[in-house]
Amino acid sequence: MKIENIILLCLSLLFILILMSHLVIITAQPTNNSNVMGGCAGTRYGCCPDGKTSKLNRIGSNCNH
Repeated sequence: MKIENIILLCLSLLFILILMSHLVIITAQPTNNSNVMGGCAGTRYGCCPDGKTSKLNRIGSNCNH
């Protein structure tokens, strides 16, 4: 191999390693969950009439009627 090819290969590998390390750092950042809805509005089927228990299905079969 020519020295130019070896240098190009080393620089390419270095670039890939730097890129991968930045991706790991970006994905490891904690997320800000301040905009996440909670309570009955944050459930798939809403809440039971007690306002606390999440419905497990659309008809609320787990709610005490």
